[in-house]
Amino acid sequence: MASTKKDPFTISDTELAKELDVTPQRLDEIVDFFDSIPDDPWDLVENEDYIFTTKSLKIRRFSPSGALKIAYYLDEHEKYNIWHKIKDFLTQHSARLHKALACKVIYEELDDLKNKLIQVNGRSFLHKQSLRRILGTNGSRLNKALEDLRTSDTPLEPDVDFVEREFSDPKDSKKGQQLWFSGRGSIKISRELGEKLTDKARRKMCLAVSKQIQPVLDSIDKKEAEFKSAIDKVKAKAKTRDKVCQITRQKPNRYNKIQLSAHHLYCVKDYPHLALSLDNLITIDSQIHQEFHSRMGGYSATCTIKDFIDFVTERYPDQATPELMARLFQSQRVLRP
Repeated sequence: MASTKKDPFTISDTELAKELDVTPQRLDEIVDFFDSIPDDPWDLVENEDYIFTTKSLKIRRFSPSGALKIAYYLDEHEKYNIWHKIKDFLTQHSARLHKALACKVIYEELDDLKNKLIQVNGRSFLHKQSLRRILGTNGSRLNKALEDLRTSDTPLEPDVDFVEREFSDPKDSKKGQQLWFSGRGSIKISRELGEKLTDKARRKMCLAVSKQIQPVLDSIDKKEAEFKSAIDKVKAKAKTRDKVCQITRQKPNRYNKIQLSAHHLYCVKDYPHLALSLDNLITIDSQIHQEFHSRMGGYSATCTIKDFIDFVTERYPDQATPELMARLFQSQRVLRP
């Protein structure tokens, strides 16, 4: 988890007034009373119990300690019997805050999905190191949690809670089979740490993550499915537009059994912002499409329009016509990734 200092002033004056069942004006009067008599036992401290967000308008945000002090005052002096209500409010506020913080931490980690998520049968699996960072723990403590789960009544199930897949991160020179966890697997690990860590705040955050990780992954899965559907539609448009292989100029018919593929000139994996652009698609014979990706090292390898231009020039020099080259270089100028 992020190590930045947490802001304790999370309760707005409007929100606090509503929970105390007083008007905003009355809340201002109460705070002014606290400040008016320096020697009385009631002490509300700026930058500890509240801060001003706009001092000229007396707009404040309160910490839980400030909210409690005002509730104590109302209970003792004005017989509001507000203590139990404010205690419930602070408990619920804390839960909402932990929920929001957990979502923030998860989305911060997954802001760049590269090397962090893989799709297996339409479900997202989170890389072990990404889960470790989300949970704010170190490798040895995470490994202990995995070992404890292995011998527990709810062990992690292969292909359901986790998978082993190839991983390669050129920046860190990391390669090989590594662990990836599904939402259910991540929940089990988060709960394990939430129940056994010694630090109370970290336990709460791990338990909050356990409640938010699946909704986040579900949201990503939904967007991924929508993205793939949109790609299929734009590929169909590209083939309708081009009608024939743009390299060989051949068209499928009853005598010519070729199949056409819509090829992304800038690959989807590394240039997702160009994936739905018609300018980024060209229709070619499926066998030529396979030949190109084999040359590049597979369909998952990075490829650009320059790679495609080089491929056509070297493998199909007779078909590298001025018209085709003009189109490709025009697309390169338009796209400019």
